[in-house]
Amino acid sequence: MPPMGMASTSLLAPTSFAPAAVAATARRSFFSHRPTSSLPAVRLRLTRTSSLVASASASPPRSLDALIFDCDGVILESEHLHRQAYNDAFAHFGVRCPPAADADTPLYWDEAFYDDLQNRIGGGKPKMRWYFGENGWPTSKILETAPSSDEDREKLVDVIQ
Repeated sequence: MPPMGMASTSLLAPTSFAPAAVAATARRSFFSHRPTSSLPAVRLRLTRTSSLVASASASPPRSLDALIFDCDGVILESEHLHRQAYNDAFAHFGVRCPPAADADTPLYWDEAFYDDLQNRIGGGKPKMRWYFGENGWPTSKILETAPSSDEDREKLVDVIQ
């Protein structure tokens, strides 16, 4: 049970998703047309701190027609991980935007800025294109100078992404 005040999401999955059952079910195709109600279930619970808790259930679910994985932060809050990944990539590639392009500090998107940005612009590459278009294209370890052609801009965004 998560600590008080911690939100969690529970998912049901066939035991073929459980680590201990992977070897036992490797010969069975996940996409076979067997009814899933004959499979034992594993309850997966993701807490707000991103820990995964699994527990087996002796009785199978009555019906399991679908398993939903969150891809974009709709079910699970994952935007803080996206922001961290951008900042890690900016640091790794030495991305520096004007006017601080000569500074020792790489580009860093703080929480407040990223919250606003993600509500304005969807998708990773469009976010960077918009930001660099508004603030000036950066210098980096990827290209010797700030990109001036569309081809170089796309290369920069592709590598960072």
